Amino acid sequence: MRKSLTLGVALTLIFLAQPGLQAEEERLPTATINGFSMMQGDDPSWGKVDFDSSHWPTSDPVMGTTFNRVFIPDTIGWLRTEPFSLPASFANSPMALYLTSGASFEVWWNGVFIGANGQPADTLADEIEGLVDTRFYIPPSLIQETDNVLALRYSALGYSRWHVPLAFAVYIGPFRDQRYNRLARHVPALLLLGAVGAASLFFGALYFRRRVDKGSLWLALMFLMVTFQSAAEIFQALFPLSHVGAVARILLIAIFAYGSGLFLNLFTLTYLRLQNLQRWTLLISHALVLTALLLSYSHFDRLTFALIIIFVFSALILTALGVRQKQTGALPLLLVLIVFCCSFLVGYSAFLDSYYYAAMALLAGTLFVLQANANSRTERRSAEEKLKSNRLQLELLKRQIQPHFIMNTLTALSEWILTSPESSVDMINALADEFRILNQYSDRKLVPLEREIELCRAHLKIMSYRQNRSLTLNTSVRDTGLNVPPAIIHTLIENALTHNRYTNDKSIFDLTQRTTESGDLEFTLTTPVGTKRRDWRDDKGGGMGLSYVRIRLQEAWPDSFTLTDGEDEQGRWRTNILISAKAING
Repeated sequence: MRKSLTLGVALTLIFLAQPGLQAEEERLPTATINGFSMMQGDDPSWGKVDFDSSHWPTSDPVMGTTFNRVFIPDTIGWLRTEPFSLPASFANSPMALYLTSGASFEVWWNGVFIGANGQPADTLADEIEGLVDTRFYIPPSLIQETDNVLALRYSALGYSRWHVPLAFAVYIGPFRDQRYNRLARHVPALLLLGAVGAASLFFGALYFRRRVDKGSLWLALMFLMVTFQSAAEIFQALFPLSHVGAVARILLIAIFAYGSGLFLNLFTLTYLRLQNLQRWTLLISHALVLTALLLSYSHFDRLTFALIIIFVFSALILTALGVRQKQTGALPLLLVLIVFCCSFLVGYSAFLDSYYYAAMALLAGTLFVLQANANSRTERRSAEEKLKSNRLQLELLKRQIQPHFIMNTLTALSEWILTSPESSVDMINALADEFRILNQYSDRKLVPLEREIELCRAHLKIMSYRQNRSLTLNTSVRDTGLNVPPAIIHTLIENALTHNRYTNDKSIFDLTQRTTESGDLEFTLTTPVGTKRRDWRDDKGGGMGLSYVRIRLQEAWPDSFTLTDGEDEQGRWRTNILISAKAING
């Protein structure tokens, strides 16, 4: 518990790092350039300071971002800014022009060529692909307090094959290694990467140790998707990317966002025990995902944002239902998801660049603590059930060798020795067979059904000699090689013999097996009509023997079986054990 809380606190400390990083960026002298005039064609005079481009069409700002959407020319195109002012302090320190785009372009600052990114051209064959993030040094002599003009000669013939919009983001800042700027923006992603990566390994190991723990599996896969998403974000900060690599990176981020959201929903359904809603939850959420894909197929950032919203809101609704049902851990998860949803209000650009990591850190820390506690409760409950199973197993064995059972059996044996020596030998062999089988597999979790039937017939043979009447077991079982918990049928038969008196010369127990339409496996044990010796059931509807059977079934197929019993119209006692197909096949 202490370790899980420590990691949870460490994850949420990313919140504290984010404001500090933003404050650091705000202290640096920067200026963002927004708004371009656009024209297709190629004229060297368009790069001069005194050229009038006021009649050109203008770019569209991308809401919530520093990007300006521009058209993709068929050949060469030009972008120009209106004259703009800069602080006088910019001329006193090395400054650089930073551009982000998918185009190849040349840069003119106040009519002077200062660099190129790739090579713009009239044809795709001649165009040389540039990098997405570029930096150009601005000589101090070219920086003016007023009337600065930026002109870009560009082409995007290779980029146009992706059928996505083209945009430019431009700002002026101190001249330094671009990787510093990018890493400063991605420190939260870097912090989240290590934490969720470790969490993914932790819960993955828990699942492989105990395969029935689907909650740990979904959480491990969710953390793995978040790890990949964070790694894709950081990749751009460490390595220069062409527009092809940049589009592929953004597409991967969208895919990983889909994966993390999907596994978040699967974990929520499992943790809150709402698996009955899984089909409808996934159907509705994927219908919304398809709608988002159709509306934002060419805007990967918006698509990623929409995917996160869809799955987080879906988890929020499921958690609210869990709170209503008073499920353990539902309330803290609901509060964290509400905080996560509040971060959507900053807009998709700010959210994906900054707030996502803080919100995901808080959610990941909460999920880690909740699942760690759930695993602790499961381990404790499993240990308690194992202890109870062992105790009941010992009690059942004690009942088999208790003095009155041995005395009654020996008394009957002595009578058979005097009256029918051959029958006495058969009785001794049956007694030896029963104890040998019990000794061989009483401590095993699963045994072949055919051995269980063999044990039952040995016990009925002994009781036939003791009661001097025929007690037999008829079976209609197809899968005799199926593994079942040990002594469960034997216990049900022993219960019937202990609590009923059979007076017929021939009494038959029936064991049948059938497969339901849904593929579930059903076993039915029907006992002969007899006279009850006493009311052997407790207030909860079962005695020690039935409790043993339930615990053994739970140990073998957790929450994947049902056990019902009762009298039929002929007065026979029927016990039905229904095992889900998923548990049998798994």
